Amino acid sequence: MANLQLEALKKTFKEIPFTIGDIMRKNPKELKCLGFNVSDLDVSFAKGFAQFTAYYKDAKVADKEMCQKFLEELKDAPQRIANQME
Repeated sequence: MANLQLEALKKTFKEIPFTIGDIMRKNPKELKCLGFNVSDLDVSFAKGFAQFTAYYKDAKVADKEMCQKFLEELKDAPQRIANQME
């Protein structure tokens, strides 16, 4: 019975859009090294869970030296973490 009441209460809530411009402007520059940049985020709630969706745009690599260093660090990270856990 409580579940039915909560479902009825949930129907009274309306979608409230808000801007997240600051988050989009603060994308890390290293993200472009992976070939994309986040352009929009969407959060939706349904039946006891939240769904987060990220939309992206293709991005051109601006600084190849920085990207090479970032990708090497990314490749070596699992081994460094395993070494720290020992």
